[in-house]
Amino acid sequence: MCAFGGTELLRQKRLWEDTRDRQKEQDQLTTVNAFGTVAFGDAPTSTDVFKKTVLQLRDNAVAEALREFEKQRAKFEAELHTKRVQNGILARELVRQTRLLEQCQIARKADEDLLRRLQLQCDELSAQHAEAELQLVEFEGNNRRATDRTRE
Repeated sequence: MCAFGGTELLRQKRLWEDTRDRQKEQDQLTTVNAFGTVAFGDAPTSTDVFKKTVLQLRDNAVAEALREFEKQRAKFEAELHTKRVQNGILARELVRQTRLLEQCQIARKADEDLLRRLQLQCDELSAQHAEAELQLVEFEGNNRRATDRTRE
């Protein structure tokens, strides 16, 4: 290692120490004590205080807006969940009612078919009854004539 390298390291160390010392002095100039007065150097300007206040108000407004947004989002999510549950219930009820309607339509068709068959049987029995009455009238007429002939 050459002498120049050692000298360069020493120079960098001194530069670093000088920078550190200047930073400490700058920090002391801007340090504020508990009573709001500046320990060393000039006090913060009203513009600085105003900027800090505006930034704080902005941060507070943003935080409040975020809280309100999250509150509304949670409310909407709860409502959406409720609506989804209701839709599921209504969908199942619709399926149940549709199946019941289909069963009722099948039963109604079966009842209509049965009623049609019974009506046909009733019509057939009515025709047979009318025919039997005609035969009875004819038989009674024949019987009366036969009785009348035997009396004569």
